[in-house]
Amino acid sequence: MNKPKGLRRKSKKAKKKITLKEAEIKAREYLEGWKRAKADHINYRKKIEGQKEELVKYCNQDLVLKILPVIDAFDLALENVPKDLKGNDWISGMIAIEDILLNVLKENNVEEIQTEGQKFNPEFHEAVGHVKNKDFKTGEVVDEISRGFKLNGRIIRAAKVKVAR
Repeated sequence: MNKPKGLRRKSKKAKKKITLKEAEIKAREYLEGWKRAKADHINYRKKIEGQKEELVKYCNQDLVLKILPVIDAFDLALENVPKDLKGNDWISGMIAIEDILLNVLKENNVEEIQTEGQKFNPEFHEAVGHVKNKDFKTGEVVDEISRGFKLNGRIIRAAKVKVAR
């Protein structure tokens, strides 16, 4: 059965309208997909950039952690200098070397954690003993056994301390 000529034209126009609408819908879908992909890409680049910044910020951490025992050794040696050698040039040189090392660390965003007289904070301090001391309130740090350090604000080694009870 053949359709009359006028009906065929209407049918073709209707098909073209449907095809055009379908194409517009598809185009919108593709555009939205492209926008999502672009946003995902931008977010990915921001994430990678943040990770790179974090890596650069803390890339020295392993080196700093290897240097800290050297500082501990200086501290221990200088704490135990006999009284008759306190003004000795060699001892003064050792103190100067430790100061230089500490300044190098400071220039690289390493800072010492404050301890004595501070309220004990397990985030910054590791309690290695408790001491009765009338000069300090309960829970305050009385003595520092070894220094603690932060790198760019992140704790890389807690200070070992004795706490008042």
